[in-house]
Amino acid sequence: MLTLQVSPKDVYQLVNQLDIEDKIKIFQTLKSEVVSERWDRFLKRIDARLKEYPVTEEEIEKETENAREDV
Repeated sequence: MLTLQVSPKDVYQLVNQLDIEDKIKIFQTLKSEVVSERWDRFLKRIDARLKEYPVTEEEIEKETENAREDV
C-alpha cells in the first residue's frame, strides 16, 4: 500500500489537470457530501435552538399565515 501526503493546493493542481468529465465526477461526489453535511449541521442548529426556545404549534401556524399574507 502506498501513502501519499498532499496539501489541498496539490490536490487543486492535480484536479486542474483532469479533463472536464473527470472534474464533473469529482464535483458531483463532493457536492453530495457537502450538501449532506450542510443540511445535517443546519438541522442540528434548529434542533438546539428549539430545545432552548420551544415553539408551540399555534406560533408556527401564526407565522405561516403571516408569511402567506406577505406573498
